Amino acid sequence: MLALASLPALVGVALWALDLDLGLLGSLFHAYTLALAIAIGLWLLTHGLRRFLWRVGRRLAFSYFLIGVLPIPLMLILVLVATYICSGFFLGHIYRDALASVGNDLRFAAHRHLEQITSGTIELIDHPIPIDFAYYRDGRKLTGAASAPDAWLPGWHAESLDDLSSELESLSIVAGPDGAPTLAAMVREGPYGILATFTGDLSRELSERSGIWVELLSADDALDADTMTITLAHREYPLRPPRPDTSPEDLKEFFHLGVEQPSFLDLQYLTWVEVSEPYLELTTGKPASKYVSATLTANARGLYYHLISRTSKVNLFVYLLFIGIAFLLLDIAVVATFMALMMIFGLSRAVNHLSDATERVQQGDFSARIEVHRSDQVGALQTTFNQMATNLEDLVASAAQKEILEKEISIARELQESLLPDTLAAPASLRFAAHFEPSAEIGGDYYDLLPMSDGRLGVVMADVSGHGFSAGLRMAMVKSALALLCEEETRPERILERLHQLLRERLQSSENGRGFVTATLAVVDESTGVLQVTNAGHPPTYLLRGGEVTEIVLPSTPLGALGSDYSQSTVQLESGDLVVWLSDGLIEATDLRQEDFGYERVLRVLTGLDTDPAAVRDRLLQAIADHTGGGAPADDRTLLVMAYRPAEEAAAQDPSSSPSSA
Repeated sequence: MLALASLPALVGVALWALDLDLGLLGSLFHAYTLALAIAIGLWLLTHGLRRFLWRVGRRLAFSYFLIGVLPIPLMLILVLVATYICSGFFLGHIYRDALASVGNDLRFAAHRHLEQITSGTIELIDHPIPIDFAYYRDGRKLTGAASAPDAWLPGWHAESLDDLSSELESLSIVAGPDGAPTLAAMVREGPYGILATFTGDLSRELSERSGIWVELLSADDALDADTMTITLAHREYPLRPPRPDTSPEDLKEFFHLGVEQPSFLDLQYLTWVEVSEPYLELTTGKPASKYVSATLTANARGLYYHLISRTSKVNLFVYLLFIGIAFLLLDIAVVATFMALMMIFGLSRAVNHLSDATERVQQGDFSARIEVHRSDQVGALQTTFNQMATNLEDLVASAAQKEILEKEISIARELQESLLPDTLAAPASLRFAAHFEPSAEIGGDYYDLLPMSDGRLGVVMADVSGHGFSAGLRMAMVKSALALLCEEETRPERILERLHQLLRERLQSSENGRGFVTATLAVVDESTGVLQVTNAGHPPTYLLRGGEVTEIVLPSTPLGALGSDYSQSTVQLESGDLVVWLSDGLIEATDLRQEDFGYERVLRVLTGLDTDPAAVRDRLLQAIADHTGGGAPADDRTLLVMAYRPAEEAAAQDPSSSPSSA
């Protein structure tokens, strides 16, 4: 993309290098090259500025430069420009005062001559400036300067000597006979009038009176090779500053004010322009030029001479005031600069520490901390960062511990699952179906098939109080103890009594001293079909026979609790009988209204079921799921179903069928 954009620019550079002229096409290539160069330059400037200002310290320093440093030279430039303009206005004021002074001398001389004419006395009058006089009577010149008009001129629009005098006063500067600018004044009394015309060098006279160098130039003088022009509002004004090659001695004497060795103030010049219009000829009253301009030039010493008081006490006061204000502003600037540098250094250092600590946290070092020495918003941010880092460190540690705990729980869950039988191996006359659903990672329910020392089969259903590790550990202990006791004892009540004593010893030695186990131990003789059920605080056992349900309720105390009263019941099983054991998690399963499933619903669901243990299990579990809406169990749910059929009858009906299922 960049190569395609640069191709026309390369063509333009080649055309420029070969100096080929392709007309409009070449101009377009050159314009495109220039635009592309400007765009690339702006992009490089923006990109470089962005990279340079990426660090906060540089950004703060650059901001301080823009706000605190750059305005100083700009203000100095503004002050210099304002000083120049004000000085120019002041020069114009001095120039106009000098012009009025010469005009007053002319009018005074004219009045003196008019008094002599009207009084009839003649005496010699010494004038401070060279003047030519013209004498008029009834609007016509009697005698006097040849340059004076012979009569009133139509261009002046004067009907009387008074009108002529008014016109001349408003004109101020007129063109003399030689075309040079000069001044004229007219006075009258009765039929007599006198026109006084300045005949000297008006520019030099105004320079001497004002103390500034004055050069009077007409609009036509702009064509002179020695004259510069200034264009303002589509008009050109001639400008002729003093030229040292014209009269160097006069300029030196004039501007240096008698100083032998010129100083810096003597060499610094200020030029201003004053314009007067219209500019008329004195003899004809016709326009001599569009205007006449006065180029005013002064040096710094001359301005100082006009502006500053010549009283030493006043000058001393002004100097001291100026020096005091200057030192005050300098002190403020130094203090402000010092404070700005301290703020820039402090903020930059704090941000760098924060950035370094953030990078360490990003790399996984959650022990990164920042030493907080500030009491401002940055300090609060550093404190917040430390708290955040502490929380992150705690969270990471908790997450690590949680991961370890989850692994341990997973191992414990696998261990618990290994404690439960994978397959319910049983004699041919018995078939089993089981279900185990823990409410936590590790459950407290337990079921198993344990062979007795006398050849009978022990069926165990137990529920350890609580959940989690402690319940799982007690469940493992119960399994181990039952496996040993069933090999040593043949009486179920004796097995439960010994297990009760073991649990009591464990509970007394534990810190909390709490916990118990409900259990049902059923011993079945598969050859005779005799089922001996011994209960220790566990829910009832259900006998299903011919579609009817018998609830075997055996009130008793749990294992590990106070007392050891265990109830026992003996049942003669018939072919097709089913026996159901379940934990209280199934009975206490609640719906959305917090209503338990209950014993009555268990009886209704089990009534009328067939002799397949898996079908009975699934029917009961589906009923509970419909009741709870499929919600998670609040307690462990364990179910064990046993079907009995004599071995000969079972073999004759289905020789290939497996004896049990889970």
